[in-house]
Amino acid sequence: ASVAVQATLLSAVTGFTEEEADRAARGDCEALSPPLLLCCLAVFTAVALQEARDTANLARWLAHLPRSGKASSATLVFAAQGGAHDGWPPRLRWAGGGLGRRALLCAALLVVLPKAVLAAALLVVGERYLWHSTGNESLLLRTLSLKFVTGIDELLFEVAAGPGHKYGL
Repeated sequence: ASVAVQATLLSAVTGFTEEEADRAARGDCEALSPPLLLCCLAVFTAVALQEARDTANLARWLAHLPRSGKASSATLVFAAQGGAHDGWPPRLRWAGGGLGRRALLCAALLVVLPKAVLAAALLVVGERYLWHSTGNESLLLRTLSLKFVTGIDELLFEVAAGPGHKYGL
C-alpha cells in the first residue's frame, strides 16, 4: 500500500515539474541562491540514497531467510528463548521449515523490485524537480515535500501497526 502511495505522489511531482519547466522557460522565476541549491540537492540526494540503501538491506534480508525446497512456509512467532526474559520486547524465532522458491520470488517481485524502481525514479525525478524550482522558497518547500514522499511508508506503518507488530518487523 505504501508503494502505491509513494508512486502516486511521485507522479504528481512529475506533473509539477513539467509545469515549472514551462514557467521557467517563460522567465517567470527568480534567481536561485547557488549555496542553497547545493545544500538542498545534497540533502535530497542523501535521502534518496538512504531509500536505495534501505531497499538493498531488504533484499539482503530476503536472501538470508530460511529456505525450503518444498512449498512449505516458515512463520515468525513470538517466543521467549530461555533465560530470564520478561516477555517484552518479544523475541522472534522461526517456526516451520523455511520459505519455498515461489514465496521468495513473489516477495522479491512484489516488494523489493517496486521499491527499487521507486527509489531510482525518486532520485531522477526528484533532482529534476529541485532544479526547476522558481525561487528559494519553492526550493525549500520542494526539498521538504520530497522528504515527505520518502517517509510516507514509515508514517503509514506507524499508524497502521500495533506495538507488537512494529517490534516484530
